[in-house]
Amino acid sequence: MFWQNDTPAEAETVPDVIVDLVFRISGRDLPSDHGHALFRAVAAILPWIETDKVAGIHHIHVAESS
Repeated sequence: MFWQNDTPAEAETVPDVIVDLVFRISGRDLPSDHGHALFRAVAAILPWIETDKVAGIHHIHVAESS
């Protein structure tokens, strides 16, 4: 049996203004738990990001080693 929704999904609304920033990183290693350190580094330069309700940082997906 395939998944079926009983109620139609509401259409998502996207704000008129969206800004994506892309920047290079360099290095040999990036820990899998780097998210908080990355956020703190960005917030040191852009302090408003800590209180803005719609701002966020995309995750950098890394391969985990074992």
